[in-house]
Parts: sequence; structure tokens; C-alpha cells
Amino acid sequence: FALSVSPSSFTGTGAATIGGELGGSGPFEFSIAVDINNSNYHVAGSTQSGSRSFGSPAFLWLEDPTLGLDVSGTADSIPTVAISVDAATAVLFPDLSSGTVPPAGFATAAGFSGSVDSAGRLQLSADTLVVDPGPGLRLEAHGDTGLPGIAIDIDPADTAIDSVFAT
Repeated sequence: FALSVSPSSFTGTGAATIGGELGGSGPFEFSIAVDINNSNYHVAGSTQSGSRSFGSPAFLWLEDPTLGLDVSGTADSIPTVAISVDAATAVLFPDLSSGTVPPAGFATAAGFSGSVDSAGRLQLSADTLVVDPGPGLRLEAHGDTGLPGIAIDIDPADTAIDSVFAT
């Protein structure tokens, strides 16, 4: 960490790696960068890993996920926080017993991206989405050049009665 102090200001930058476990998915290392000065601060971090499942029993399986965290603010404000997840494939309620990759599950999204922020905005998208709850029903959405198969954007700040939140 480097810190510079003068009579009228200070600045600091640094980087670190934090290890831990997330949702029963096994160990991970999270790289973070910190920037501060006398008026604001910013912390950004990310981790990439191999395929892993979350929960016991597993409620989510991600193929090659990248998780991100972004926190910023000022000394006299509530911080803004954003969490993001990108994965080649995401499977909701996976059947891990088969050993197949990706595992079968209730819903499978390829080219998955999602984020949530401290303002309550939730964004999810996938190039393709297959919902297969059981015999007799299968729903599929496939994207086209540059367009996702499904996009969900729920923003509490958008209060218009005719707001579109999913395409």
C-alpha cells in the first residue's frame, strides 16, 4: 500500500489478495485494488475460478465463473456497491450425481452475466436459456448476433407503469 500525505490532502493506492470460501464452493482467492483520497474511495475486486457448485445440496453450478465486487463512495455518503457474476454456463438446481459437464438442472443458461447493486438494480442476461422442469414442458430462448436470448433488468428507480423488465 502506498500513501502520500500533504497538509491539504492525502492519496493512497494498494492491492491485496484475500482468500476464503464462498457458499460452500471451496476455496477462492479474491484480488482487490484500493484507491483513496481526501474526498472519495474506490475498492474493486475480482476472482476467476474453475467450475464449481454453491450450496449443499447445490442450488447453483457455474462453469469458469468470474466474480466481481465494486465499492465506491465519499466520506459523507453511503457507499455504492455492485456485485457481478459472469460464467460460460450457469445451471440452477444442478444434478451433480451424473458427473456430466454441464450438469442437467432445472434451468441452464449459456453465456451468463448478472449483477446487483446497492440501489437494488438486478440485471441478468444469457445468450441462451433452457428451462426444463420435467416431462412435458421445455422453454428455450436463443439470442441472435449481439443480442442475448434473455435479458432481465429490474430497477427500483424505474417506476413507470409500462416499464419493460424482461426481453
